[in-house]
Amino acid sequence: MRIDTNTYDNWHLFVEHSNVPIMICDIDSSAIKEVNKCSQKLFGHSNIFLKKSLLTDFLIDSDIEHWKSQVKLFKFNVTNDWDAQLLNKSNEIVSVELKIVDIQEDKNICLVIPKVLVSEEKKIDALKKKLSFYETILMQMPTEFAVLDAKWHYLFINHNSIKDPDFREWMVGKTDFDFCSYRNKDFTIAENRHKQYEELARTKTGKEWIDEHLTKEGNTKYVLRQLYPYFVDGELDMNFGFGIDITERINAEKEREKILKEMTIQNEELKQFAYITSHDLKEPLRTISGFTSIIQRKYASHFDEKGLEYLQFVVDSANRMGDLLTGLKSFVTIDFDTIEDQLVETDTQKILDGSLANLKLKLVETNTSIHIPTKLPAVQGHPQYLSQLFQNLLLNAIKFCKHDPVIEITWKKKGDEIQFSFKDNGIGIDAKYQERIFNLFNRLDKNSYEGTGMGLAICKKVVLLHKGTMWVESDGMNGSTFFFTLKAIQ
Repeated sequence: MRIDTNTYDNWHLFVEHSNVPIMICDIDSSAIKEVNKCSQKLFGHSNIFLKKSLLTDFLIDSDIEHWKSQVKLFKFNVTNDWDAQLLNKSNEIVSVELKIVDIQEDKNICLVIPKVLVSEEKKIDALKKKLSFYETILMQMPTEFAVLDAKWHYLFINHNSIKDPDFREWMVGKTDFDFCSYRNKDFTIAENRHKQYEELARTKTGKEWIDEHLTKEGNTKYVLRQLYPYFVDGELDMNFGFGIDITERINAEKEREKILKEMTIQNEELKQFAYITSHDLKEPLRTISGFTSIIQRKYASHFDEKGLEYLQFVVDSANRMGDLLTGLKSFVTIDFDTIEDQLVETDTQKILDGSLANLKLKLVETNTSIHIPTKLPAVQGHPQYLSQLFQNLLLNAIKFCKHDPVIEITWKKKGDEIQFSFKDNGIGIDAKYQERIFNLFNRLDKNSYEGTGMGLAICKKVVLLHKGTMWVESDGMNGSTFFFTLKAIQ
């Protein structure tokens, strides 16, 4: 074997940084010129000691002659790898395979690479240690784990599968039917598992299913089973099985389904109650409002100034109650259950244009300025509910501004959502009220501003129906910015 280089220093670096034993030796004398750390470890001697020695000093007598014969062949460009025995510092014999590699054309210097040969006994011992290590890992896995042969006999079962060591040992070589018989369990478990095994053997792909059985305490336990086949030359050789206890997850899902069912019933009852209430109360309110108006018109002269003021309180209260009932009806008729099937690609520019058209007179009366981007994006939404959202936010901004409202509308794409913002120059919202304002019938200033406290609650519900989020930011003095997100068109 020949390596084309004339630079000794390069070989010195190569030897020093190699991760296998390598030495640079003189061919004729076998004097050791350079050794690396791996070689020092092999011989058990220091670098200084080895560089004062001959390689043949460490060969047993019979191998010294073998070295000389290999050197003669090497000079005629014939190289062989041969087995030899070295004596290390502890006087232990180390079996190696020696290889000579030439460095320079004069063949006075060469690389010697001793490769340690491991005996069959040591190989078996090392293999046993590895197997013991892997078995320890598998035994302590946090999930159930087992190995089965092609006939579905257990070859290995870990601690989480069977905690009793004696029973675990007994199960080796047994089947699921043996398990059920020993534990006096229903054979349905074994039958169901073997159906999965047969399907795995037929399809030659992994299987997954859920085992369901009763514990000693009489509780139902759910275990997610996963089984993966291992083939040799196209034939099923063994199978690796995993089991994960998912009882808590299944029970949590069942509890969630139960709560959702109860909530659905309660929500339906609440909707019916709110709808009936808002509908049935309007008739007596209309009667109160109507008769109060007649009294104001026909009998005003019979009341003093205080009496007329009280009469107006009655009219205003009846009207406000009517607005509340209308808002309540609007809120409860926004249906969580049906909207998802009605979401379509919706142009929010058209939604905004429609809202501005509906509020045109209000905008002129209040001298409102609106700043909007050139074009608003399309979203996945319900056109009717989005119109309600945009219109309510515009009205809210106008209502809570003392004079000359300014509204700035912006948007930006964030991941798979569009984030909108409606910024105003109104009175602002104190931090402690920024969550409460989205609650039903919540009016922060009942004396200075008219309203029912329904507008922002409806806005929040519309956004939630679209699986978005809504919040407000304000320093409490210099206006507010309402943010909400809607799903972008993919």
